[in-house]
Amino acid sequence: MRLKEKVSSVMTLVLLAALFAAAPALAQEGAKVGVFADLEIPLDARVEVPVEVRDVSELYAVDLTIRFDPEILQVEDANPDQAGVQPGLATFLDAGMTLFNIVDNETGTVRFVMSQINPSEGKSGSGNLLVLYFVAKQAGTSQVTVEAVELANRLGEAIPVSGVNAEIVVSEGAPEVVATPIPVQDQGQIIVIETLMPTATPTATPLPTAMPTAVVEAVETTDEPAEPTAVLAVGGDVDSGSEQESEEQGNGSLWWVLALPLVIIAGGVVIARRKHINRPDHTDSAGGQNEG
Repeated sequence: MRLKEKVSSVMTLVLLAALFAAAPALAQEGAKVGVFADLEIPLDARVEVPVEVRDVSELYAVDLTIRFDPEILQVEDANPDQAGVQPGLATFLDAGMTLFNIVDNETGTVRFVMSQINPSEGKSGSGNLLVLYFVAKQAGTSQVTVEAVELANRLGEAIPVSGVNAEIVVSEGAPEVVATPIPVQDQGQIIVIETLMPTATPTATPLPTAMPTAVVEAVETTDEPAEPTAVLAVGGDVDSGSEQESEEQGNGSLWWVLALPLVIIAGGVVIARRKHINRPDHTDSAGGQNEG
């Protein structure tokens, strides 16, 4: 009995030790996004730096902001056919719709907000989200920091995630970087939602203070009831409201990213249905020719 008790006690201790050893790993569950390796590169060198996601489940949409030191590094444009500077779209996610896919080399900011669209499925595992083409402009050390990141699945549910930061050291004596080019997708496959991108604030145009006499007389003499008319307010309040809306859209809420594909798909179905009904050879259920 004593031998059995000793064996049982040893087995219990082994199991407890295993549980305690696994506890930190369990506490660290969740996806990680960022740059996972520090680099040392020579002055004027060009390097491809992948922005990775690791250990993710059913990823469908990303909202990501990365910071770097623009005095030390600059990012080359991956898509010369589009205005601004874009990072390269890597291969982990299917090319979908982007609201923000731009690099600001003055402030050292990378902004990327993208959702896959139907029929794409959520992606699980690890892979590259973006490729940043850094050019070393000045000796020094630049942190590459994930300032904000949010992930969501196809239902718009948040996926637990944390950022991973790295540093890039630029020095004259650094060894030359030799690396295999990182695969990227054709930027032309991305659907860019231009209306939600930051735009210049429009200048308010003064409206006439009074209607011309001929127009006034025409309004007064008509017997038809006036139909409601859309009114566009012009002035500072509208401008400030537009700016605030753009800021709110860029502040990490992914539900609208996932809703946009549904709106586009629904609109396409309605348009296709109308075109089908209005075809000259379309017949109704009774077999007659459709006149509409």
